[in-house]
Amino acid sequence: KDEEKDEEKDEEKDEEKDEKKDETRYIKFWKQYGVSVKLGCVEDRVNQKRLINLMRFKTSETDVKDENDWASLDDYVSRMKEGQEYIYFLTGTSLESVMSSPFLERLKDKGYEVLYLYDSIDEYWTQQYTDHEGIKLMSLSKDSFAFNVEDEKIAKKQMEAARIGIKPLSERIKSLLGNKVERVKLSNRLRSVPMMISAERTGFTANMELIARAQSFTDPNNMAEIKNSSPKKVVELNPYHPLVKRLSELSTEESEESRMQVEAMIRTMYDTALVASGFHVYDQADYAERMARLISKSLEIDYESLREELAEKSKEDLKLAAEDVRKEEEAAKERDAEDARKRKEEEEKMAKESAGTDGQDGEVDLEKLQEAMNIARQGEDDGDEAEAKIEL
Repeated sequence: KDEEKDEEKDEEKDEEKDEKKDETRYIKFWKQYGVSVKLGCVEDRVNQKRLINLMRFKTSETDVKDENDWASLDDYVSRMKEGQEYIYFLTGTSLESVMSSPFLERLKDKGYEVLYLYDSIDEYWTQQYTDHEGIKLMSLSKDSFAFNVEDEKIAKKQMEAARIGIKPLSERIKSLLGNKVERVKLSNRLRSVPMMISAERTGFTANMELIARAQSFTDPNNMAEIKNSSPKKVVELNPYHPLVKRLSELSTEESEESRMQVEAMIRTMYDTALVASGFHVYDQADYAERMARLISKSLEIDYESLREELAEKSKEDLKLAAEDVRKEEEAAKERDAEDARKRKEEEEKMAKESAGTDGQDGEVDLEKLQEAMNIARQGEDDGDEAEAKIEL
């Protein structure tokens, strides 16, 4: 019996080794043709389920440094937590950008596994294949995101208590940003950041918006049209972040200084959240200006007065630099003229020394030189006489 058990164990080990070898070989195929398989999932509805089973993913539970450590959807389902209702995924432009997204923080804290999707085609097949074995796929980029029922009940109670102190700030954000955002909500999935931007359930994610902008047939002159046609975004606030707490306090103050400070911070936080969420910042010049002001304030710099002072200094330095360049150019011209004069004198001197002189005027006797050359060419004289005349 012991021998039989040992044999069974050995057989199981051999089977596991064979499976690993087969999977390793398959991963090589997947790296080469994975995008094509995903495209087939979009275009071939008849064989969609079979193609889905061929897909492999990097996840929050796989070793991203191990080239052979990938997971299938069935692997994901087998590792799901008790009571977990969704298959979570996050799309992005690269594996690194997806892994660093703040949207992952709370899920990883709670032990939920997340699929990392960073191929452009992922935005398309996830819209068509919405559930696997009866389990719905849930995008972290959408505002429809939810934990399981129990977690959502707890989070709802928690947000009800936090909403009381945040309400004035939420209203101020919606009023200030206007039609840029659909609504402002408190989020139970943020930890280290004060704000993130998500898309409506039926809208473009940040990654999908980038894909639409990058289409080869997109006219760059129509960027404004793309901007206006993009679905409105949802602002998610972290009520337990220090910046949100301080802004909430300032929102209740009625002084002009507090109002301007709050509005500047809201706009800066919004643009920063757009960047962190993967969206495009359209008003980049305005964003850069506000960031410069914010940095200046942290350095205790009088931004306006110092900027005017430096602008005047820039004009003065420009005049001085232009004058220096003019003087350098004039000096260079004088040096070039002097060098040219010296070269000419040297050439004339060398010409006189090499050609010899005739009479007092020192000119070359061109007739005699021509005559000697003709004699040499025609061969009328012998070599010595010709050479002597050429020499002369």
